[in-house]
Amino acid sequence: MSSAVNLIVADLSIGAVVVDAWLGQSGVVTAARTTLGRAPDHEEMGGECWSRLSPEQVLAIVEAGYVGAPAESEVQGWLQRFAPDSHSWCILHSY
Repeated sequence: MSSAVNLIVADLSIGAVVVDAWLGQSGVVTAARTTLGRAPDHEEMGGECWSRLSPEQVLAIVEAGYVGAPAESEVQGWLQRFAPDSHSWCILHSY
């Protein structure tokens, strides 16, 4: 089964997605499950989503990203620009 894992950052104050970055496939899902150690916050047919992510968790999951995924330095920039205390950071696995 084909799947995709994306890092989504939403600015809830304006109701907009400010980052939607592809991270990879099954290897990133494994990293997310291992890093977070909990079930997804939301599951439905065709997808699962983990929210309430700390910067450390985001960076650990991004480290497992595939070729073509954003570099850690790029994600560090997003963490500064879109701070997790004022933005919603999520890992979305769609299949």
